[in-house]
Order: sequence, then structure tokens, then C-alpha cells
Amino acid sequence: MLPFLKPPTSAWVGGEPLSQDKRFTILAGIVLLVYGLILAVPFLRNFFELYPLDLIHYLGIGLVALIWALVVRFTWRNRLLDRFLGVKISPF
Repeated sequence: MLPFLKPPTSAWVGGEPLSQDKRFTILAGIVLLVYGLILAVPFLRNFFELYPLDLIHYLGIGLVALIWALVVRFTWRNRLLDRFLGVKISPF
């Protein structure tokens, strides 16, 4: 959700205007790296009570996240929620 909140490039623009602020995208990358570190270190994985999945499961989760992001972007760009509710929500 972070790249949608403050879009760093025009490809991410949907519900918010272009900000070109890369800090939120960097934050999302750092969070992903920390999650990968937690999964890689057995002590941290046990502390958070996480179970390592097979690679195919991580790929499936990534695919679902990608599809979700594309659906959100499509919904915002076409103002489907605005039309469904009959109000103007989008700032542009």
C-alpha cells in the first residue's frame, strides 16, 4: 500500500497525486527485507512463531499480491468506487 499512498512515479498514480517522494518506496523495501531476515534466522522465526513455507507458496503469495495491486490501481484509475457510491472521492 505504501507506493499507492505516495506514488513515486506516474505508474503508481491512482488515488493520490504524484509526489515523486521515494522514501515510502524505500520503506516498503526495507520492511520486505526485514521480513526476509526474520524468515532466514531461526531464532527470529521461532520468536515470531512463523513457519517457513516452500518456494512455490511464496511465489503464490507474491502473485496474489501483484494481482491485488493491479486491481487496486485499475479501480482507482477508473474511479470505480466513485461511480459505485455516486460521490466524488478522488482528489483529481
